[in-house]
Amino acid sequence: MAPSIHHIEQSQRRSRRVHGLLGGLLAGLLLCAAPIEAQAQSCMYNITSAFGRLRGVEARAISQAVADAEVQGLFGPRPGQCEEGAYRVFMDNLESFSKAAMRATPAASRDKLLRLAIAATRQAPSKVPARDLDAALAQYRQVKSNLSATAEDVGLDKTPLLQQLMDAVAAIGKPEGVAAMVTVAPPEATPQPTTTSGVQQVRVPPQPLPPWAVIKIYEARDLVKAQDLPGIQLRLQEVINWMEASTRDGR
Repeated sequence: MAPSIHHIEQSQRRSRRVHGLLGGLLAGLLLCAAPIEAQAQSCMYNITSAFGRLRGVEARAISQAVADAEVQGLFGPRPGQCEEGAYRVFMDNLESFSKAAMRATPAASRDKLLRLAIAATRQAPSKVPARDLDAALAQYRQVKSNLSATAEDVGLDKTPLLQQLMDAVAAIGKPEGVAAMVTVAPPEATPQPTTTSGVQQVRVPPQPLPPWAVIKIYEARDLVKAQDLPGIQLRLQEVINWMEASTRDGR
């Protein structure tokens, strides 16, 4: 027996309510990911996801302009400052992808991958937290040296794209460190009257979410469209457990 229009409308309304509630919860959790010291973007998940999908657009990278557009679609706008560890993740992925592109065969495939590597290089975060600066500077120099050695080993005369990739790495330059800003103490919470309505008290942790928690939130967001409620609940519960433990233990 076919479902009635009334039942279908009820199901659609429930689905919209679930999406709205999940969207609000995810947005609220992402606000907790913003450090008090500086408003750094949470880039790690996006970096890993974009590099993981980069080979999938190889066939379309028939020119540098097209490759630039494809990479822009995967990465989004170039980030300014990202969270701690994100620059390392970016450079590790860039080095691995670029080396594979340099040695790829046949030549047509190599050139398309090199165009994507050039475009991806321009997505490198330009600033890093002050605590990451020394390690980021050392890694930039090392990756630049490693890619140069690989390009020379392959043979710079094989394709002008090899030199263009090295030029792109040089052009992004060394990352800059962002000094911590003065921490402003959050306002004291106004005591709320005691109620018996069953509303649970919410405590916001004083520190930003760790990178693994941010990744869990983005994974949950991706599962909203698929309506994978068990998967969403599992990921959000891990984050909520950490938040409750942080506010309870004062970590």
